[in-house]
Amino acid sequence: MLFGLTISGGSASDGPIKGQPMLKSLTTIEGDTFMSLLMTPSHPGDVLQELYLTPLGLSPISLARRIHVPRTRIERLLRGETAVTADTAMRLARVFGTTAEYWLNLQRGWDLARARETIDVSGIEPLAAA
Repeated sequence: MLFGLTISGGSASDGPIKGQPMLKSLTTIEGDTFMSLLMTPSHPGDVLQELYLTPLGLSPISLARRIHVPRTRIERLLRGETAVTADTAMRLARVFGTTAEYWLNLQRGWDLARARETIDVSGIEPLAAA
């Protein structure tokens, strides 16, 4: 599903892709709630569980079998103990009809949010433009 933000902060979508779950929770997010979600990204494992596994009735073991990875990779991802790798992203993209970039961007957002909470860059002097 293609999804984007409008200038007013709303959202736009071209609708569900054939075979993709259309989730009510994604279509009812409005204004401040949506912006809050952007500011506090979920771990990719939470997204996997809430938007894909639960609605589709898939277990972590059945997903692992479908994408040919050890079950522990999926279980650890769901617990937030491991990150989405390029390999896992490609496999998840294939099985769910998304893109590898989607999964890697979820991971990037999570990593940056955690870094912003823990890394102090205030002592770094910006370079002046030449």
